[in-house]
Amino acid sequence: MLSDIDQKIFKQIVQSNKFISSQNLSTICNISINTVRKAVDNLNIFLIDKGCYIDSKISSGYRLEITDNDVAIPFIQQFLADIERFNYLDVSNLSSAYIILSKLLIANDYLTVDKLMNNMYCSKSTVFRIMDNVKLIAEYYNLELKNKRNYGFYIEGNEWSIRNCLIFLEKVNHHSDNNFNNFNSLEFELLNNQEIKLSIRTSIISAINHSSSHLHIPNLYMHKIFDYIIFSHTRRKHLSDLGFSPKMIQIASQLPTYQTARKIYAMLPERFRNEVDELDYISLSALLACCMIIQDPLIIPTDQLNIIKKETEEMIDFICKYFDIRDCFNEEFKQNFYCYYYSLNLKKTFNFVSDMEGVFPSIRLGLMSSDVCSLFALYNKASSNIKRNRFNKRLLYFQLGILQK
Repeated sequence: MLSDIDQKIFKQIVQSNKFISSQNLSTICNISINTVRKAVDNLNIFLIDKGCYIDSKISSGYRLEITDNDVAIPFIQQFLADIERFNYLDVSNLSSAYIILSKLLIANDYLTVDKLMNNMYCSKSTVFRIMDNVKLIAEYYNLELKNKRNYGFYIEGNEWSIRNCLIFLEKVNHHSDNNFNNFNSLEFELLNNQEIKLSIRTSIISAINHSSSHLHIPNLYMHKIFDYIIFSHTRRKHLSDLGFSPKMIQIASQLPTYQTARKIYAMLPERFRNEVDELDYISLSALLACCMIIQDPLIIPTDQLNIIKKETEEMIDFICKYFDIRDCFNEEFKQNFYCYYYSLNLKKTFNFVSDMEGVFPSIRLGLMSSDVCSLFALYNKASSNIKRNRFNKRLLYFQLGILQK
């Protein structure tokens, strides 16, 4: 296992297109040059069977050298993916921030600095330092941390964002030793009731199995759905603050997931069926739509499909010219990409945050699966970096199954 410092140094070396000096690594990672040298020695021991090693040159620094592409590229690809995917669950460093954010989201009143000092057993300066992390996490979910003078801290944002953030925090709670059981709140009390969670999960799976054959929800997202139903139940008094615009409501009500949402509620235990509002169906429909994998372009509205087709062709033309490739994008790829593109649009429409869960890289070569399509969703963002970074370009070639020139 690599330490946090080893991982930071390795990430910097991997992403550098040239030699990077020990002085730069020392500054970036906030460690001494001697620690950098020890970490590189440790990394080279770790990399013995990984098809690569870290080369060092006096007055130049360090650079990654690949000795076996077949071994090294998948390893580096998975390493970078894991860094992006799991850093946000760094409970050891951010556990206090997660706990305070959870308290703020379910609080009925302001939280003063004195209250937080007493609850967290820390000083005032520590509270304000933790609040910097709380602010960053909240902003990722379109929420804003506020501090009203003489009153205290509170969170500002719509109910949809709050519920999605609470789902994320429940996931953190599941991976953490510092759980939220001491909150004495109905929200987390029900989440810890395994019998209730099992009955909800059974209802969800049954409803989805009896729905359209186009509806496929990966297991990765199932926890979001039954956690959301619990939060919808415990936070019913906040339903009017959901924040859905008339356009969002119209789109959600016309999606195939709307009827599935109604079926799910009809199959839930009685306590969850009472006083269900139309907005409950709408919001659950939106969540299902953002979580589902679309496998047939026929469910995409015609006007949107025409736009998606045009933009897909433009993107493919650009990529073909940039990489000087031909005949790599068949009709099956395009059909998959239309579906993936539409699912991205749905996430954008409903301000859906996916917790950086990412999409696992394809285990197949070529461009036949929608797994590989996920790479192109990030293409525009990464294209400028690719032009500057030969290693990233070589990695992209491998991911796309295209022979290197």
